[in-house]
Amino acid sequence: MAVSAFNEFLPNSAAATGATIAGLCTGDFHDRWDQARQVAHLGEAALADLLAILKDEDGDWEARWFAARALGELNHPQVVPALIATFAATTDDDLRQAVAAALTQIGPPAIAALGT
Repeated sequence: MAVSAFNEFLPNSAAATGATIAGLCTGDFHDRWDQARQVAHLGEAALADLLAILKDEDGDWEARWFAARALGELNHPQVVPALIATFAATTDDDLRQAVAAALTQIGPPAIAALGT
């Protein structure tokens, strides 16, 4: 929980971004959930790291799950192609569900991309 307090104090700092992203990859489910909720406050500062986690097919599936959820929260046009590619490439039902939820949260831009 100390990381969360730090992130609230300096929400857009590189250190806060790095700590939050690292928190998605370690800890128990509840710790990761807390960190995923913080990502929305980081905005584009977290985008590249979240996309890297999502695209890492050999990475921890839970980290990828949380990255997908966080990317949906960011609602940035750059995430839609990565989410669609992950949905198509993975066989993990939990990850596919998280990706589908993220695309749903993004809404019309994601729907338009799915049609192409």
